[in-house]
Amino acid sequence: MRDVRQVRTESGQTFEVRRVSVGDIGNPEERAVVHAHLQELNELIVDNSEWPTPNFSKGISNPASDIFYQSHLSGTSMQYWRDNHMPGAEALFPLQRLDDAGRLFPGGFVDSHAMDIFTYAIDSIAIRARGSIHNSLLLIKASETEGQILHAIALGAGAGVPNIDATVHVRDQLRKTIRWREYDLSYKSLQTSVELFKEAGIPDDDVVAIRGDLKKAYGLPTESADIIDMLGLWEYLSHERCVVALRSLYKILKPGGIMVVSNMLPDRPQLELNQKVISWPGVQLRSVDELIDIAVEAGIDPSCITITKSDDAVYAVMEIRKP
Repeated sequence: MRDVRQVRTESGQTFEVRRVSVGDIGNPEERAVVHAHLQELNELIVDNSEWPTPNFSKGISNPASDIFYQSHLSGTSMQYWRDNHMPGAEALFPLQRLDDAGRLFPGGFVDSHAMDIFTYAIDSIAIRARGSIHNSLLLIKASETEGQILHAIALGAGAGVPNIDATVHVRDQLRKTIRWREYDLSYKSLQTSVELFKEAGIPDDDVVAIRGDLKKAYGLPTESADIIDMLGLWEYLSHERCVVALRSLYKILKPGGIMVVSNMLPDRPQLELNQKVISWPGVQLRSVDELIDIAVEAGIDPSCITITKSDDAVYAVMEIRKP
C-alpha cells in the first residue's frame, strides 16, 4: 500500500481512497516498446475520431484496430482471440494466466505478438492488478472471520479466475475454505470456471455454478453471505441497476461481510485504445464520485466504503463493508 487518504463528500461524509503499487511480470524494456506502439494506435484514434467503433460480427473495423489485430496477415493469434473469444469473459483468461494462455488457442500455441499484448498492454496489466486487489481484500476478510468456512456469491462470474486465485490463497495461507455460488449468463464461462476450480484442487461441493443473471441471487436468504463479488459485472450495469443491485444484495450480506465491485475509470490512460481498437463494448465508465453516488443512493454509508486504485489508473475497486 502506497497511499491512504480520507475523502469527504459534498454532504460532509467521508470514505477512504487507497493507492497501491501492484507488482507485475515481464521485462520493463519490452513493456515500454509495447506501450509506445499501443500509444501510437491510441493517438491514431484520437486524431481520427470519425473512424467507426469496430463491430467484428458485422465486419466493421478501422485502420488502428486492423493493425492491432494484424488483419493484413492470416492465422494470427490475435485474430483467433478476436474472432473466437471477444468480448466474452474467456477473452480475459490469457491476460490473467499467461503461463496457460495456450489453453484457448489451437494446438496450445500463442504467437509472440499476442503474448506481448497479453503481457504488456496496459489493459492486461490492469486486469491482473484488479485481480490482485480483489485477492487481497478476500484474504483480509478471511483472516478476520472466526469460522473456517466463508460463503461467497459471484455475480457475472465469468471464468472465475480471480475467485479461484483468492480461494487458493485463503486455503493455502489460512487453511480456510471459501464456498462459491457463481452466477453467469454464459454456460461456456461457467463450464470453464468449474473446470478451473477442479484443476486448482477445490472440491466440487465448494462450487455451485448457476446459469442466470444477478436477479436470481436476490432471493437468497438474508445475511447468508460473507462475500459478494461483482468484480467483472458492475461496470456493465446502468446507474439504476447498480442501485437496485446494491439495495437487494446488501440484505444478503452478513454483518461484517464485504461486497467487491470494480469499474473502469473515464480518465484512464489509453481509453481510446480500449474503446475503439480492442473494442470491448458495453462498459459504463464511472468516476470515483459516481461510484460513491450510487452507493449513497442505495443507502450505503460512505464511511463503510474503501476505493482502491492501482498505479495503472485503469480501474477503481470498491469494497463495501457491512457493519
